[in-house]
Amino acid sequence: MNFWNQVSVLRLLVPFVLGILSAVYLHFSLPYYLFFLLPLLAAFVFFSESKNMSIHFRFRWLSGVLAGIIFFVCGMQLTHLNTAIFSDNHFSKYLRKQNYLMVLVNDAPQEKAKTLKTEIQVQAIQVAGKWQTCHGKVMMYISKDSLSKQIVYGNVLLLSAELVPVPPPQNPSEFNYQRYLSFHNINFQSFVKAHEWKLLPGNKGNPMLKACLTLRNYFLNVFQEHGITGEEFAVGAALVLGFEDKLENGLIAAYSASGALHVLSVSGLHIAIVFVVFNALLQFLDKRRYGNFIKAILLMLLLWFYAALTGLSPSVMRSAAMFSLVIVGKALSRYTNIYNTLSASMLGLLIWNPYLLMEVGFQMSYLAVLGIVSIHPLIYDKWSPQNRLVNHIWTIISVSIAAQLATFPLGLLYFHQFPSYFLLANLLVIPLSTLILYLGVAVCAFSKLKVAVAFLCKLLGTLLFALNASVKFFEHLPFAVLHGISISVVVTWLIYLILFSALLFVFFRHISFLKSGLVFTVFVLLALMVRSNHQNAQRKFIVYNVKHQSAFDFIDRTNSLFFADSSLLQNQSALSFHVKPNWWDSGIDTTYFLNILSLQAGYHQNHFKSKQNLIQFGSKRMLCIGGFKWNYSIDSALMSSIDYLVLSKNARVDLIKLSQELKIGKVIFDSSNSKYKVALWKEQCKSAKLAYYDVSSSGAFVENL
Repeated sequence: MNFWNQVSVLRLLVPFVLGILSAVYLHFSLPYYLFFLLPLLAAFVFFSESKNMSIHFRFRWLSGVLAGIIFFVCGMQLTHLNTAIFSDNHFSKYLRKQNYLMVLVNDAPQEKAKTLKTEIQVQAIQVAGKWQTCHGKVMMYISKDSLSKQIVYGNVLLLSAELVPVPPPQNPSEFNYQRYLSFHNINFQSFVKAHEWKLLPGNKGNPMLKACLTLRNYFLNVFQEHGITGEEFAVGAALVLGFEDKLENGLIAAYSASGALHVLSVSGLHIAIVFVVFNALLQFLDKRRYGNFIKAILLMLLLWFYAALTGLSPSVMRSAAMFSLVIVGKALSRYTNIYNTLSASMLGLLIWNPYLLMEVGFQMSYLAVLGIVSIHPLIYDKWSPQNRLVNHIWTIISVSIAAQLATFPLGLLYFHQFPSYFLLANLLVIPLSTLILYLGVAVCAFSKLKVAVAFLCKLLGTLLFALNASVKFFEHLPFAVLHGISISVVVTWLIYLILFSALLFVFFRHISFLKSGLVFTVFVLLALMVRSNHQNAQRKFIVYNVKHQSAFDFIDRTNSLFFADSSLLQNQSALSFHVKPNWWDSGIDTTYFLNILSLQAGYHQNHFKSKQNLIQFGSKRMLCIGGFKWNYSIDSALMSSIDYLVLSKNARVDLIKLSQELKIGKVIFDSSNSKYKVALWKEQCKSAKLAYYDVSSSGAFVENL
C-alpha cells in the first residue's frame, strides 16, 4: 500500500500546521471564517459521500484538497482565537499608569537572586472605582522576603502595580524573550515591591495541578532530607521530577557541551520508563475480563499524573499523548502506524494549544522521535552483533546518531553549537540516567519506608555524582563543543530538505531524490557564500546595552575589538547572552578583549586608533567620556569635530558648554549611566540642538560605517 495512503492523519496535520504558522508570522485571520468553512464543509461532504460514482471518482482528489483547506483555515483561526491579546476583554484595554488588580498565581514561583518570578492570570482590574472582570497573563517579579516566599500556585493576590510591555531584544541577535513570552500569551510584565501586594483568602488553582505540585515538593524534600544536595539534587530533581529551578548555568553548560542536555528535561525516555514499570505492575489485569480496558485507563491516568507531576512540559505532553494512543490501540487490538500515532498526538496537542508548535522543546522532541523511528532502523540494520552487550551498545549508538541527525539543524539554529563527543557521552549518560530514573521512581514509591528510602537515596546520590562527573569529563575534553555556529532559518529548512531527500533516496532508491538533495545542497552553499561576502565587507560600531556596564564593539570584516569594563569581561554568562550571539551572526573569528581604560592609554590596530579617549575608526571619529571631569580646553588642531560622543559612568560633563567647543554629530548615552543623569543630558541636548541616543531605553546603538 502507498505510504501516503497509510498516514491519513499526517495529511491533515500538514495544512493545520501551515495554518498555525501563517497566523503566527503573518498575523492573518479571516474575520468571518465560518462563512468560508461552512461552504467548504458542504462541498467536502458532497464530493466524499456522493452516490454518483462518476462524480465520486472523477473528483475524488478534490475531497483531499478541500480537507486540506479546511484544516488550514481551522489552524489559522484556532491560533487567532488562542491569542489572548486579541480578545475584547483583555486587561490591556483598561490599563492605566498604576493599576489595582486581582490576580491568580498561575505557576509555582521561581526563586531568583532578589525576586520571585511567577506567571499570574489577571482576573479583574479596577476601572473608575469599580472592578472590571478581564483576563490575560502577566510575568510578575515580586520582591523576595519572608512573606512573598509563602506564595504558592493558586493564591489570589491584590496588586497595586504598573504593567509594562515586555521589551524587545536590547542587543543585536540577542535572545528574543519578548517573542518567547508572546508564544505563551504573555505580553506584559510587572515588578511588584513588598508593600504593593496583599494575599487574599482562598486558593483558586486547579485542584489536580495543585495536588501534583504539593506532592512534587514533598518528594523534593525527601531527596534533601536523605542527603541528596548540591548539584546532585539539582540534576536529580530535574531528571526525575522536572524541577529545574536549581540548575545553575555552569551545570547546564556542561550537559549541553557533552550532548547530554536531553536528560535534564523530562521527555519520552522518562515517560517510556514509567510506562514500562506500571505496565509490568498491572500485568495481572490481562487475564481478567475487561482487564485490558481497565489496564489501559489506569496506565493513561498514571502517565498523565506523572506528566502533571513533572510540570506538563511540551516534550512530556507529546510523549504522554503518543503513549496514550498506543495504549488505546493495544486495548482495541488495532494496528497503529507510528507516523499516524505521532501525527495524531501532535494534532491533538496543537488543537489544545496551537502555540506549542513554537516551543523549542516541542520541535526537538517530535523531530528526535521522528529520527529514531525513520533513521534508526536504517543504521541499526547495517550491523547485527551477536554479543548481547555489544548489541546494547550498538543500539544506543544508532539511536543517538538517528536523534542527532534529526535535531542537529535546530540545535545549530537555536544554540549555535554542536557537541563533538555526544556518541561517547550517551554511552554513559543514557544507562546512568535510566538507572537514576528507576531509582527516583522507587524513592517516590517507598518514601514512607525510612530504611528503604535511606538506602535508595544513598545509591541515587552516588549515581547522580557519577553522572555529573562523567558529563564534566566530556566537557573538558579538547574540542568538546564546536561553538559559534550560526545559520539562518532558510538554511535550516534547506538542511532538513537535504536530509529528507537522502532518506527518501535510501528508502525508494530513486535517482530523482538524490538530484533534489544535490540541488538543495547547492542552495545552502550559495546562501553561505552570500553571507560570507557580506561579512567580509562589514564595518560596524556598536554600543551594547548591558545593565550598569560599558561595552563598545568595533567590527572590521571578521575581526572584533571589544572594549568593556573588567567586570563584564570576566562575566562569561553576560557575554554569552548579550554580546556573543551578535559575533556568531556576524561571522567574527577573531576577538580582542580589551579593558575600556585602554581607550585613554591608546590603542592601534588596522583601521582603529585611539588616544586619550579619542577614536578614529575608518572614516568616523568618536570621543568617549566616562566617570571623570572633562577638560574643556580642546586642541583644535587635534580635534575640531566628532561624529559620535559616547558618555558613560555618569561623566561630569556639560553638553551645552562642550557643544560650544566642539562640533558633535550625535551623543550616545551608554547603559552604565543613571536615569537621573541621562534625563539631565537629554535636556541639555535639546537646548543645544544635539541629536542623541539612549542605549538603556532604545537598545544597543548599531552603526554601519
